[in-house]
Amino acid sequence: LVVPMLAAGAAHGGSIALAVGKAAAVMASTVALARFILPPLLRAVARTQRRDVFLLTVLVVCAAIAWATSLVGLSLSLGAFLAGLVLADSEYGHQALADVLPLRDLFTSLFFVSLGMLLDFDVLREEWLLVSLLALGLMLGKFALAALAGLLMRAPVRVSLLAGAGVAQIGEFSFVLAQLGFDVGLESERELAEFLNASVITMLLAPLAG
Repeated sequence: LVVPMLAAGAAHGGSIALAVGKAAAVMASTVALARFILPPLLRAVARTQRRDVFLLTVLVVCAAIAWATSLVGLSLSLGAFLAGLVLADSEYGHQALADVLPLRDLFTSLFFVSLGMLLDFDVLREEWLLVSLLALGLMLGKFALAALAGLLMRAPVRVSLLAGAGVAQIGEFSFVLAQLGFDVGLESERELAEFLNASVITMLLAPLAG
């Protein structure tokens, strides 16, 4: 919501308040959908005892929510995220997860293969020090935040450290933000390539650190 304002140099109090208001309205609509509309719909579909119909309904709901959020100026990625929240909050959330697991595995594989193909060896060779420092900073930052969260929740130190190491790689939503920043002109193509290279490196190293 705020990234396009930053690009336009319009991130003043009024525009940020408008963005927050828009986000609040979307979240309120999402909660209403999850509480009052989706449960009876899923119950009616579940009574058919047709797994294929249930799966198609879940996919249509996700696509519809993502499309609706795009109509009010939000990203499809945010819409998909909200759709996941809506389904997870329903009484059929576990069934929906079980039905879409094969699709999740397929799309996850495509996601990581696509990321690996974005590795630019020319940038890596020319900017190896910058990319290495960026990757190290990302991993240390993620590790520190996750470990601190564990300690604040009174988890054992060992568990907190292991949790930090387990999520030290870059988060998937970072790619959404990075692409959005590039689309609105906040970063150059070279800077995006440096970020992508560093991100791929974190995904290669984080499993070894865990």
